[in-house]
Amino acid sequence: MTVSFEFEHEIDTVQQLLTDPEFLSERLMALGEDEPDIEVRRRGGKVTLTLQRAARRDLPKVAAKIIGEVQRFEMTERWQADGDSWTGDYHIDVVGAPVEIDARFELVPTEGGCLYTIDHKPRARLPVVGKTLEKFLVKQTAEGCERELHYLAEALD
Repeated sequence: MTVSFEFEHEIDTVQQLLTDPEFLSERLMALGEDEPDIEVRRRGGKVTLTLQRAARRDLPKVAAKIIGEVQRFEMTERWQADGDSWTGDYHIDVVGAPVEIDARFELVPTEGGCLYTIDHKPRARLPVVGKTLEKFLVKQTAEGCERELHYLAEALD
């Protein structure tokens, strides 16, 4: 599922917050997650983030049985400068479950600011319930992404 969000702020300002460990930690905790462990490495036009996150969300019984009451995530996110834009990807492993989420994203300048677009691809390697769980994860991931982007927009204003 693809999520897009337009910001009325310069691309460098938005990208800086999207890769700032203090802001990311603040945002995740404000949205109900435990304090994350975040590491950011910057080299030239590349940024790599590693995050360990934990959240407690109400899940359907089948999903809760597979993923657990506390969902723990290990995430690696890579950003690459691409002219005036940024492109990248991330990979999330759901700790203790045969579930992962990959995404590709881009942040491009617009006339009034910049546009962030991300496409999520969850995978659940489970017989029988795998596809049902993937559909649920697509919805949950998109909703979580939108909450995070709205939080960013409010922080910028």
